[in-house]
Amino acid sequence: MIKKKHAQQGFTLVEMLVSVSLFVIVAFIVVTTFLTIAEAYRKSQAMRLVIDNINFAMDSITLRLRDGNGYVCGTPLDSSCGNGSGPGVTFNTTDRETMIYRWVRDNPERQYLAQCVVAFQGNLSACNDPGSYREVTSPDINLTNVQFTVFDSKVVLSLTGEAQVGKQASTFTLQTTIAERP
Repeated sequence: MIKKKHAQQGFTLVEMLVSVSLFVIVAFIVVTTFLTIAEAYRKSQAMRLVIDNINFAMDSITLRLRDGNGYVCGTPLDSSCGNGSGPGVTFNTTDRETMIYRWVRDNPERQYLAQCVVAFQGNLSACNDPGSYREVTSPDINLTNVQFTVFDSKVVLSLTGEAQVGKQASTFTLQTTIAERP
């Protein structure tokens, strides 16, 4: 009598263990890579928001200065302007107000740009109180240098600083020239 050999069906236990182990290793690598990319994207988006904030602040200041007139280097709190250049500027707006931008650097850990607005022909001594200034830049931005250079009917604004989101920091330098609208 001849016995027929049954064809082997399925996988052996060793083959199954090897294939499942390889699948788990590959899945772990893929998931880890995906999580790393997602975290890097989140950090870059947060940094982008901070940089967008400084760009918005710069654009807002530029618009106000362009519409203003009577530029004077300095502020009631800081009149240190050598050669027409200093950490602040005072000017008149089209809304019949006097506006002041100044670099607030009382705390080395947090230096920022702030503004004070008083009624046109009003008493500028209201801006002698540091509490009367409103921050223009985000708390995530630390300005290391701010210069307003005034000459004729133009102002050159230069900002240097560091944007920080968590442990990630990025330095920047921005400069713009603003001319009074005729």
